[in-house]
Amino acid sequence: VTGNDTAGMVAGMVASGVTAKGLNGIEAEANKLAKAPKGIDGVTEKAGNLAEDVGKAGKGLEGAAKGAESAAEDAGKVVESGTYSGDLMSAEEAARYSEYWRELGIGSDNTWKAFKDANPNGTIDDYFEIVQKQSPWPLGETGTPTTLKAGDRFFMAVENNAPENVIGGFGVKERIDSTDFVRNNLAVKYDWKTSCNVIREFEVNSGIELNVNAGPVGPQIDLGADLYLPGDTTMTQYDLFSNLGSGIKREDYVHIIDEYWVD
Repeated sequence: VTGNDTAGMVAGMVASGVTAKGLNGIEAEANKLAKAPKGIDGVTEKAGNLAEDVGKAGKGLEGAAKGAESAAEDAGKVVESGTYSGDLMSAEEAARYSEYWRELGIGSDNTWKAFKDANPNGTIDDYFEIVQKQSPWPLGETGTPTTLKAGDRFFMAVENNAPENVIGGFGVKERIDSTDFVRNNLAVKYDWKTSCNVIREFEVNSGIELNVNAGPVGPQIDLGADLYLPGDTTMTQYDLFSNLGSGIKREDYVHIIDEYWVD
């Protein structure tokens, strides 16, 4: 079965279940849809339709493919009929979201396509994990405990109108040379920083050993700006203060030594 250019994300989710797990995969996908967060009107109905289609599908993958096709049609999307050959639809076709899901604010055509371009083996679950968790690290990774010692330096982008005493929670080892670097390499969403032209260089205070988490920069999905921000696994970012608890004075640990403007 191959989808046309209007095949929606619901069909993509069903297709991924069939391709990976056969008939049981569709049942699992139906249950996932039924229990989905933000389960507004229509989602559980489609899951119910999908479960009914599973019952009608028979035991073979050919029947499962027909169940997936039926679910896609129930979601308001047309899928062209053809011979099942192991993939129900291409990555491009599965990447196209329906207006229904866009209106929920949990995905978009542009960000899904960009995510798939950057992560050919990425799944719907991976995509939603990035949207929901907004982890600073790449999928499946966490920061590594590292100690910054007195005199160690790092860079940080701040809002253009940020007071001089503002110290953010994350820094990066590499010098920041552009706002494009901040948005894409450091994956800074627009609702985190509406502007990022001001860069500050910090140094760890004398007599201080700062226990941080360090690691590569993971991606973010900025639905407000409709952008996939890839991050950069060659960069080293520092989660500076989360190991210290609340109520600390960040200036007790680091201080600004330089500030400059980037375009």
